[in-house]
Amino acid sequence: MALLGTVTVSGRYLLLGTFDEDRDIVGLGIREEYNDANGLKTLLTEEYPAFVHRMSSELLLSRPCPVKIRDGDQRKDAQCWDEYVNGEGIDVSRLQSKKHWIETLPPVWTSIPEPNRVDVYVYVYDKAGHKSDPLKLPPPLREGDYKPTPEQLFWKKVRMDRQRSKDAVP
Repeated sequence: MALLGTVTVSGRYLLLGTFDEDRDIVGLGIREEYNDANGLKTLLTEEYPAFVHRMSSELLLSRPCPVKIRDGDQRKDAQCWDEYVNGEGIDVSRLQSKKHWIETLPPVWTSIPEPNRVDVYVYVYDKAGHKSDPLKLPPPLREGDYKPTPEQLFWKKVRMDRQRSKDAVP
């Protein structure tokens, strides 16, 4: 089992590329390391069984997972997650539907990485408790940090031309 490539935050989703030889990944872990001005390091690790009802038969899989960004002292609600794992109050048979899964999934909390202040690592784990090596989340891109590839510039131009054509139609 492994996380592949980089883990990114896209909108409000963690995008996880996974390799799972046993096809039994049940969740993800988020480890946050906070560094204060005095050099004191504080760790917070939370595990979320987000895939327990959506285990896949695929060996390689891209797994988006909805997340909520911490803006204070939000923490995992263990009771809510226990109820989710036990299928209390949800129709487990409908959880293969991404829409229903997102609607019923309890919050998965993460902080936004900040250079020299907050490092965030993500890993996946399976039924037996085996964990992948953690991957570090990159800090969000700031204005001017992003250099698009020629392909991305091409597709952006195509989208803009298409939009201009739609806007020109009376």
